[in-house]
Amino acid sequence: MTKQLIRFTKTVLREGGEMTLHEIMDAIKQRWPRRTPTRASLSNVLAKNPDFIILDEVTKESTVSSASKYDTYIWGL
Repeated sequence: MTKQLIRFTKTVLREGGEMTLHEIMDAIKQRWPRRTPTRASLSNVLAKNPDFIILDEVTKESTVSSASKYDTYIWGL
């Protein structure tokens, strides 16, 4: 599953450009709904594979509460 997830993630980033973790997950879910990874497994693949790099860190507002904010990375190849 990990090799397949790496391949899926590379395809998504090549076609869509720079993305956050949530955007990558959404793109994978749209193309391969039965193969959607967990947030933890995708995070591990991105962090441990040297093909993926952190391009930037941004602060996003939570969709649940407008008072809640969180930091996330922008990933690329």
